[in-house]
Amino acid sequence: MLTAKARIDSVVYSNESGFCILKVTGQDRITQDISFVAKGVCPDFGILGSPKKAVGLGCVLTGAWKNVPKYGKQFEADRIVLEQTGLKFFFENVVQGIGKLAQVLVEQFGEEKLIEILDNAPEELLNIKGIKTKRLERIVKSWQKYRQLKNIGVFFASHGVESTPGFLMRVFNHFNDPDTDIPALLTKNPYRLTEMRRVGFKTADKIALKIGFDPYSPFRIKALVDYVLLEQASDAGHTYLFEKNLEQIASEEVSETLDLDKFRPVFEEVVKDQQSYYGDNDGRIALSGYRFQEDWIESFFKDRSERKNSRFALSPEEALTFIRKKEQQTTITFSPEQREAVFRVATEGPAAFILCGYAGTGKSTISKVLCDFYAEFCVEPQEIVTCAFTGMASKRIREVTGYTSNTIHSLLGWSKTGFKHNAHHPLPHRVILIDECSMINLGLIYCLLRAVREDAAVILVGDDAQLPPIGEGNVFADLLSKQFVPKVKLTRIYRQSEDSVLVVFANEIREGRLPAEFEGTYRDFAFIPMDIPNYWAVKKSSTEQEMKTIRENFHQNLQDRLLGEIGSLSDQNNLAPVERIWKIQVITPMKNTLLGTNILNLKLQAFLNPHPKEQTDIRGFTLKTQDKVIHLVNQDMFTVSYEDFRTGVVQGRSLAEIAESAGKSRIYNGNIGIVWTIDATDGFFAVLYPDGSGANRFVIYSFDDYKNIVDLGYALTIHKVQGNQFDYVFIPMINSFYIMLNSKLVYTAITRGKKKAVLIGQPYAFRKSCESLDEIRRQTFLGLATSSTA
Repeated sequence: MLTAKARIDSVVYSNESGFCILKVTGQDRITQDISFVAKGVCPDFGILGSPKKAVGLGCVLTGAWKNVPKYGKQFEADRIVLEQTGLKFFFENVVQGIGKLAQVLVEQFGEEKLIEILDNAPEELLNIKGIKTKRLERIVKSWQKYRQLKNIGVFFASHGVESTPGFLMRVFNHFNDPDTDIPALLTKNPYRLTEMRRVGFKTADKIALKIGFDPYSPFRIKALVDYVLLEQASDAGHTYLFEKNLEQIASEEVSETLDLDKFRPVFEEVVKDQQSYYGDNDGRIALSGYRFQEDWIESFFKDRSERKNSRFALSPEEALTFIRKKEQQTTITFSPEQREAVFRVATEGPAAFILCGYAGTGKSTISKVLCDFYAEFCVEPQEIVTCAFTGMASKRIREVTGYTSNTIHSLLGWSKTGFKHNAHHPLPHRVILIDECSMINLGLIYCLLRAVREDAAVILVGDDAQLPPIGEGNVFADLLSKQFVPKVKLTRIYRQSEDSVLVVFANEIREGRLPAEFEGTYRDFAFIPMDIPNYWAVKKSSTEQEMKTIRENFHQNLQDRLLGEIGSLSDQNNLAPVERIWKIQVITPMKNTLLGTNILNLKLQAFLNPHPKEQTDIRGFTLKTQDKVIHLVNQDMFTVSYEDFRTGVVQGRSLAEIAESAGKSRIYNGNIGIVWTIDATDGFFAVLYPDGSGANRFVIYSFDDYKNIVDLGYALTIHKVQGNQFDYVFIPMINSFYIMLNSKLVYTAITRGKKKAVLIGQPYAFRKSCESLDEIRRQTFLGLATSSTA
């Protein structure tokens, strides 16, 4: 092993894991003035934000020389450490938007004095020309970030834990607080790491055990139980597990370090904590919050089913007259089910009602009719509000009904202390219609219902044939099974024309049937078959490695064909470049493989957005203006109205300056937007998000956020597109997806298309997915035949 010092001349390649290929010039007595290529992992790249900032910096390489036949002699480093000494490095490479002030500050104060000022009296820097309050806040925030990232890196390294730049940044972003010593916090409780998105128990456990935690301490076992219950809620939707199943899953997580005889008594003692967990005589164990929320929701609907609002009710004759009038206005003859829905709401005055319907059954039409009934006979139109989980769904229900619409989160009004509207400060509306209810998880629908005033009417609209929500619970489907809840289910399909088959095929798939003529030519549906010739014979005569190569080549060809079909559809419909990006959505069941979201997003970015006005590299990934992106976590962000943003741009203000004057509002997991502009100098980019209420807004992100809390959205998983609709959807279908393919997934995917759904791939995969009705039933208290009421 050799140690060499060098100066970085260029960054040939780098990725999120910190791996990089560098061209460097040696600067020690062994390699002085020798230019060579060095390869290895440099965790410090995470501090820089952009790899370009590493050019010109010194570094220390630890590794060995290796001859590579194609490229010659290279230095393969086990570790690359940037020489980050000096505040000039900090100001030039870490602080965003500081510019030439870096040299001024270092020269005026000197490094030792400047560190003391930054730590103890940063307000002294306000005396420097060019530094005002907002810029000082940015400097102090960057200093704290710089210190914390270095400390976190040292903490992990001291315990022999390998950490990538991306992981260090995620740890910092999650626990970021000026008063928090993150290494001290993690020393006390390393299991706090499981609070982070995509961090499993084993990652935290590895660190904990290296620190010296007792494998059988209640602290460890409680963290393990919490993690399993939360993970099962997040991944499978279960709000409870049976104790034996919980114990089994928990023990499997740490099986290599576990003695069951020592583990079991600690486990049994931990789950007895009634403040944290609920347990019953049938062996169910749940986080107590889930149990309380489900019991409360059942009580809410039981109470409302037992009382009617006479002010919201017509006579049967008046109701029939109203229905006939609406049929004339819409030029639609309502189905018996649609008539029943309107008649029951109009005559019974229910305090809560469920309208369920499959694709193409006219849910949206009846939603508008119900809102019109309330507006004509019961309340003022402004007292009616519609809402949905996603911005796109909210926009659609507003366009269909003509009534005010919001996302659920914006309707409830997020603030740092929680939602503005709650049980103590209810929503002012007298009628609340909630669309796409099947995708709303337990926690969110609980918060929404808690904010409904006593004298308001609530209408839940949804499709129980779609996928259940991401996260805990299955509230909409569970309420449908309750006899006491007033409801009507729409089943009659309205086909638009002879060459329109999308809703017909969707409902055949919902029932577990393969559409008989799915390879025909239709206006709104296409299946493009692609397969490995003589697949079963080839599989029988080939080795496992040969089949792997054959599949990879086939998947590459299918990927190319997918891009070609997207290009052809775009040309046929004369889509402008930005329309191709926004109106076309690729939906795939998985994240990995050549046809998963990770690879397809990069391919689609290059294909659909080849000539952006601006682009930049961020930790080895490319970001372009007009990129379609998706927000990944619920988080407060710097948010600016469309008008204020445009004004700031006209005034020549940078994104950093616009962010300084911006307020913060919560942006939610699943929001889809377009990258509007990029400021590579200061390390910011702006994303335009359409809002369901008709108002558009910009969110200002730092480069640190890319791939952490916001990512490309050209290709998304089926779960991520729930509640959204796009003009055109493309769905790859391959046998390798078999674990993820079932009728509910395919039904949900193809019904995301408004104008056309295009499936491309192996007919066998499509047939199996259509015919597979298997699904794991969610274990929920609300889904039980009877449950006690809180």
